[in-house]
Amino acid sequence: MCLGQEDAISLKDAVRSDLTNDEIKTMIVNAINKKPEKHEFNTVVDNISNRQMVEIGG
Repeated sequence: MCLGQEDAISLKDAVRSDLTNDEIKTMIVNAINKKPEKHEFNTVVDNISNRQMVEIGG
């Protein structure tokens, strides 16, 4: 997912669960399909989350 979006999946949780590889693959594909084409940081400032870099993987 886009780091600027609230919607996210936890690959760590998925891998540690009893999901099959196909189920994890489907989960990843679904997440990619939800990803916006581009961010709107410059035009829609109300949509930006105020999160620490460590929370988003930075």
